[in-house]
Parts: sequence; structure tokens; C-alpha cells
Amino acid sequence: MTSLQNDEVARLLAQVYELQQRVLQGRLDPHAVRRGLQLIIEGRSVVSCQPASHFVSLAQQIVNIEKWNAERNWGFSPEQIARRCLEARTFDWPGDSLQAIVLVPSLATPGATLKELLAVSSVSTWPAHAVSTINDSNNVTLVEGIGFTPNTLEWRLVDLGAHRRSEGQKLRYAWKDQLVTVDTAAHAEVVAATAHFPLWVDAVRHKHVPQVVVPGYRIADLQYGGTNGATILLEGAAGGYVQFYATVGEDNTIWGGDAVATAGPVPLGSGV
Repeated sequence: MTSLQNDEVARLLAQVYELQQRVLQGRLDPHAVRRGLQLIIEGRSVVSCQPASHFVSLAQQIVNIEKWNAERNWGFSPEQIARRCLEARTFDWPGDSLQAIVLVPSLATPGATLKELLAVSSVSTWPAHAVSTINDSNNVTLVEGIGFTPNTLEWRLVDLGAHRRSEGQKLRYAWKDQLVTVDTAAHAEVVAATAHFPLWVDAVRHKHVPQVVVPGYRIADLQYGGTNGATILLEGAAGGYVQFYATVGEDNTIWGGDAVATAGPVPLGSGV
């Protein structure tokens, strides 16, 4: 071996020792560590498909979270972020151009999560009524039955084109038609997408991709949400910004949406 190779092996052994110590201390999941190392051994240390042009890589999302965590004092530990790095090596990017793997932070409450994600969102301007409503995080809850674990980071698979309506048809409200369930209804995943994926937001703004209903939230007093604040709509709007609101009729018809966003766990890559 050359002296350079010896140096690299020494660094590698030091990293292996560090992994071992963190596993023994309970700071890293040993199964995730072994799975990640095995993927590296097999030469599958990166996702097998590339994101569509309006999304960004898993590695870039890790960088985003690290930046926002430091700037906004979210409180995620280096170990939490390291676990997500290891998990990312086990995923294959979906082939559908409207499906994305999203790194989603959950803070103390659903309302606090929504407020903070909007603060780092690539949508630069929000309507005054939406800001004032969401600033009181008590106004924001999730649909009954949707689970919520505070202070966590999780990779989620979100479909931003699910249940796409045909041209000229109304999009019926998701819960009435049972298009989604509490297990599949997207909420923070879509808001996180507005932060991670500015090019997707731009595509929504110009209606190159569907305007998507986010069915998992309940907003107590959002101006365009009707009496029940049933859902949130990410709509391309005139004037160069994207806004969240919904217009919900008495028969639970949503006006303006093209698709209902769904979300779920990310399946492991093939052979894992």
C-alpha cells in the first residue's frame, strides 16, 4: 500500500470505531447502520433513480434541514440527522415525476410544524389572512385519526398528483369520496415540499403540474376555508405567489384543486 492508501484506511477504521461507539451508546440504530454499510459494500450507496427536475436530491434535503435546524432552533440532534442520512441510502427514488421522497420535520405540535415550515418555505409571500390565522398554532390540527409524533425527522413518500381530476371536472372533497384515509392523507409532507422544492412551487404557480389539495389539516378559521376549514389548497395565483386556502361548498366540493396529495412511508430499495 502507498502512504496515501494507509492514511485512507486509518480514517476508515476511525469512522468504523466511531460508528461502533455510537451504536453501543444507543445513539444510532444498529440495523440502520448495518443496512447502510451493506449497501455501500454492494455499490448501492446512492438512489437508483434521479429526482424529476422540479425536485432535489435526498442529500440536498439533509443540507436544508441542517441549515433550518440551526437557523430556527428546531432542536434536532446531530444523531437524529445522521440516522436519516443512513436511511437515505436504502431508498430508491420513485419513477413517477409527481412522487417525491421528502424529509419532513415534526415539531412540538401540528400547528407549530406548519408555522415553521411556512417560515422556511420557498413561497415568499403568503396572504395576510392566512399568516394571521396560522400564527396562532392553536388554530391548526390534523384530521382526527392521523397520528403525530413530535420532535421527529422522517422520510416520507408523497404523491403530489394523486387522484388527479379529468379536465373540466370538479374535484370532489377527498373525505366524502373516500379518495384518501387517515393513513394516506398528506399534511406536513406537502408544506415541507414547498420548502425543499422551489422549482416544484414554481411549476405549480405556472400550472405546469397539478394544484394540489392537502387533506390532512384542519384550520379553525381560514378565510377561504368555509365554516369548517376543511382543507388547504396550494394554488397557483396571479401576482407571483402561491397561497394556501380552500373553498369548500356545503356539499363538500372543493373548487379549484387538480389533485389530492397522499403520503406514506418510503419503501426500501430493491434487494434491501
